[in-house]
Amino acid sequence: MIDDAGPSPATRTLVERLGARYEPHPGPLGLNVARNTGVERSTGELVMFVDDDVRVQPGWLGALLDAAREQPEVDVFTGPIEPRLEGARARTCGREGPPITSLDLGTRDTDTR
Repeated sequence: MIDDAGPSPATRTLVERLGARYEPHPGPLGLNVARNTGVERSTGELVMFVDDDVRVQPGWLGALLDAAREQPEVDVFTGPIEPRLEGARARTCGREGPPITSLDLGTRDTDTR
């Protein structure tokens, strides 16, 4: 786990209790730097990104592992990205919706850019 907030004894304890490796940055360097650090320090064949605001669905990990095993020529896999807003309703101006990310390409595997 890359901790981009800086070293935290409590986080280290939790991560190590769950059997993961704790890799803190000295302080905030940004999401892209954290992801690059994770890739650089990984030792496995697959890298999966899960941010602190993500809630995965049951079967998520198994589906990604199955896809990687069944399609070794593919470099990147994802699934639906469903926004979950907490608290007050997001406010915007004009006709545009709130600045959120979502992705749903259906239930069948498909190539995408």
